[in-house]
Amino acid sequence: MKINGIVMAMLLVVIMLTTGLFSTACSAQESREQASSHLREGLRLYREGLYDLAPKGKIEEAALKYEQALRELQRASALDETSVETRKTLAKLYYLLERYEDAAEEYRKVTELVPASVDNYAALATILAKINRYDAALVELEKARSRTDDPKVVDALDGLIGRLKEAAAGKR
Repeated sequence: MKINGIVMAMLLVVIMLTTGLFSTACSAQESREQASSHLREGLRLYREGLYDLAPKGKIEEAALKYEQALRELQRASALDETSVETRKTLAKLYYLLERYEDAAEEYRKVTELVPASVDNYAALATILAKINRYDAALVELEKARSRTDDPKVVDALDGLIGRLKEAAAGKR
């Protein structure tokens, strides 16, 4: 009898642990699905403002779509902090809204998620240069340069670095 009681207690512990782990796995899957849903809606709103409304001169309506898109993308980002697509779209939207510090922060997160992508460092450097943070922009371009062996890309980055140094010298 005592052994049956111990076996039963162990079985209950296993069931509880399995159910908890299963619940956690389901919860993570639901979060990813919710994040994906918010991302899709954010992209739809962003594109509607950018491609449908703004070109027709409907600036106020486009701005409303951008704000709605921003809320959706922020929700997506909160649910899935590792989504590169969400972060890049947020960065582009922040840039469009002239929220350059926020745009730079999102691209900084993208470079952490995808450190091998030279394009993301270049985008971050462009934003930093836009807000006259030339030294920080140069650091990002140097990081980009260190991540490629492609001679064409290295030449292009060297050209950007040179122009950025000139711009920085002109601002001092």
